[in-house]
This record gives sequence, structure tokens and C-alpha cells, in this order.
Amino acid sequence: SSLFLWMVNKINATLSEDSGPVVPPSPGAEQFSPPPRVHKPSVPTGFIGVLDIYGFENFENNGFEQLLINYANEKLQRHFNRHLFEVEQNLYSSEGVDWTYITFNDNRPCLELIEGGGGNVGILSTLDDCGGMGSASERDVNFLAQINQKFGGKGVSHMNGKKGKKKKAPGSPGKEPERHPNFITPKFGNDRQFVVVHYAGEVRYTVTGFVEKNVETLSNELKDLGSTSSKMFALGGWTAG
Repeated sequence: SSLFLWMVNKINATLSEDSGPVVPPSPGAEQFSPPPRVHKPSVPTGFIGVLDIYGFENFENNGFEQLLINYANEKLQRHFNRHLFEVEQNLYSSEGVDWTYITFNDNRPCLELIEGGGGNVGILSTLDDCGGMGSASERDVNFLAQINQKFGGKGVSHMNGKKGKKKKAPGSPGKEPERHPNFITPKFGNDRQFVVVHYAGEVRYTVTGFVEKNVETLSNELKDLGSTSSKMFALGGWTAG
């Protein structure tokens, strides 16, 4: 994350170089340096900006990296939906514009499944809690068992990409957790895989390596060493976060 913030700082510095007056900093903007400036091109220009938000990945084998990439794209899709459909249509309503309401596929349930929300845990927070004892393989299996229980229900519905009613486990007392509409336990490979119904479609993930890849591997001693470097280039990278 420090390297990413360092890159953001450098991009901001390049784009704001002698472009105009300094913009007063907004709350929380002090982490970015130098401060943003108003861009005033010497010659008026016109452009068309295209935001590519359809970068979902769905390979034969999908792992932890694909989940993070698809999660980022879900966030972009949500931003797009909100500003293009929700905000604009609310503005039309407030101004009394006569128009036909446009319905859209809201991906908020998928985001809540991945990141949690409304007091509920998500896949990522469950993964954070699975870094305890045991081998890497055992921790991955434990992670899969937990998300199956939380989002697939105790009597897990073994479906093969088709929606259907969940079969209740025989002899299970009380009310079972309802299956999340964006979570599927596959009919085959359910001991190592789960399916998330993304905005762009269903993606089957294999949990091998999930827990290990989610663990912070940098020691505190290495972080302290980097943050006291005498080289400004290295110091900037270690202290950006």
C-alpha cells in the first residue's frame, strides 16, 4: 500500500506541476503531496474520457488475486451505477423533468458479500480471522467452511450455476442461515471452491493459498529500517503509507 500511495503522490506531482494556483486542501487530503492545483491548459482542448470498468477476470483457475481484481471492479461498477443512474435520476425528479425511470442491476449485495456491511461480516473479514494455527491447507479449508456456513447456510445448497431452493440439512434444529443470493456452493469441487455471482457473471474461486496470501509478510523490523533510510527515494516509499 505504501508503494501505491507513493505512486499516487508522484502522479499528482507530475499533473499539478505549474498548472495553476494551489487548491485549498480538503479534510484528509494532507496525505497527498504536493497539494493539488487547478489545471489551466494554455490552449482550450476537448476530449472524450472513457472509463473501462469491465475488467472482470474469470479464468479456468481463479485465486485470491482474481477475487481482489473483481472486487475492485465491483467498486468501480457501483460508483458508475450510483452517479449515472441514482444521482442523475434523483436530480431529474427534484427538477421535475419528465422522463422514464431507468432500472439497473444494483451490485450492492455483491459488494456487501465481499466486504461486509450493515453490521454483517463479509468474505474478506472472514479471511482475516482465519490466520491461526494449522497448515496452510488446513487454514484454507477452515476459511471455506466458514464462508459456506455464513453465506451458503448450514444445509448448503449444492447448485451448478442454477438458482433453486436450498435443501435443509436433515435433523438440523432451528432456523438455518439463509443463503446469500450472490454466493453459491458448487456441486463439484465444493471442498476447495466457492462461487461468487458478480455483476459481470459467476466466477468460481479455488481457496488454495487464500489465507497465506492474505497475511502481512513484512516484519516490523524491516518497516522500521526502511522508514529511517538516508536515501530520500527509499524513505518516500516506506513512509507514504
